[in-house]
Amino acid sequence: MKQFTMATLALMVFTVSAYSQETPPPAAENPAAQQQINRNWSLFSEYHKNKDYISSIKYGMWLAKNAPEAKRTLWQRLQESFVNVYLDSTLAPEARAPYLDSSMIVLDLGRFYTPDKAQSFWLRKGFNFETYYKNADSAIANYQSGIAMNPAEVDVAYAVMCGRLMIQKEMVQETIDLYSSLIDAYEAAGKPEPAQTLRYELSAIANPEQLIEVYKKALEGEKDPEKRKKLFLSLYKLYADSMKEDEKAIEYINQLIAVDPSATNYRLQGKTLYSLGKYNEAIGSYQKALKAEETKEDLLNIAQAYVNLEKGSQARDYARRALKIDKNLGRAYILIGQAYEAAVADCVGKKGGWTKIEFSDKVVYLAIEEAYLNAARVDESVAGEAKNRIQANKRSNLYPTKEDYFLRQQKAGDVININSGCYAWIGETVTVPKL
Repeated sequence: MKQFTMATLALMVFTVSAYSQETPPPAAENPAAQQQINRNWSLFSEYHKNKDYISSIKYGMWLAKNAPEAKRTLWQRLQESFVNVYLDSTLAPEARAPYLDSSMIVLDLGRFYTPDKAQSFWLRKGFNFETYYKNADSAIANYQSGIAMNPAEVDVAYAVMCGRLMIQKEMVQETIDLYSSLIDAYEAAGKPEPAQTLRYELSAIANPEQLIEVYKKALEGEKDPEKRKKLFLSLYKLYADSMKEDEKAIEYINQLIAVDPSATNYRLQGKTLYSLGKYNEAIGSYQKALKAEETKEDLLNIAQAYVNLEKGSQARDYARRALKIDKNLGRAYILIGQAYEAAVADCVGKKGGWTKIEFSDKVVYLAIEEAYLNAARVDESVAGEAKNRIQANKRSNLYPTKEDYFLRQQKAGDVININSGCYAWIGETVTVPKL
């Protein structure tokens, strides 16, 4: 591979670094100049693509000096060329080192000329300091500068590298704070995967009990309202998700709601109250969330809670509201079927148990089957569950028999109303099937 001499490389580095403080010449203001820019860019790109990095540097440096703002990807690709020459094991160590130093100058120039890409250049400098210079302090400083620019847009790999270096430097609390703030940023931006990655990293730093103590201590001295909200949420999630201690979790979500009564927080409160078996209270929380925005998820959660409370009419009402939002919501049909099943169990229980089951009770299973068939028809994700529920009811001999229909002089195709007694609220009709 052809090399630049040390003197030539040093001159190039000096020229570009000094040039970053000058006003770029108006090279692109005339066709001839633009043609020269395009020619050098074409040669730079071709040599870079073919991994002839030494040659690409020659043309990249010309662009850096004469048209630093002409090509937005120049600086990223030029630093790649310098780093790849540095990584060439056929070169003597003393010949390679200036190329790495030059790559760092190029990254600084990239921030100067393309400020909207500054975050990526900060992070890349951090990577270079960590990987090639073995300078943990400088790596951490550059990683942190990049992360601070826009936390939600940081590639989680850089966040992990920064955090692990900080742990090596015994910056445990700082690492916990970094990961916690990034988790919040990722989740707020709708990016659950990187947030989960950092939760895993957090668990390797400290177990949930240790993290809880760290957050509690931080909460005691924290006066900033926004930071207190984040600490309440972190403690809630640790107790709810990691410790499975819902009684403790509810304390912190309640404190969070006291200062931030958002729909999201009411949903978390409802979820935890439901887990505690406090269905009426859970319904209240979900209903408060609904006031901000009516979502099918909240409606289904309320319907499920009413099923558990054996309040079939209310359960069906909320399930039907969910279906108005999404007609292919199989879970809503499942809940309607469950509401009807709970109604039969309640009615039969009042008569003395399943040995006292009557035709009026059995007929409801036709409506139950219809609900489950609708679920399977519109939503493949619940089809298996729906079919299993139908088969379980048939195995239990809960459907009307041929004899039941014969005694009532009913035949296939006849319509039966379910609108009397303890089933008056159902108000549906079913059709006698072929047997």
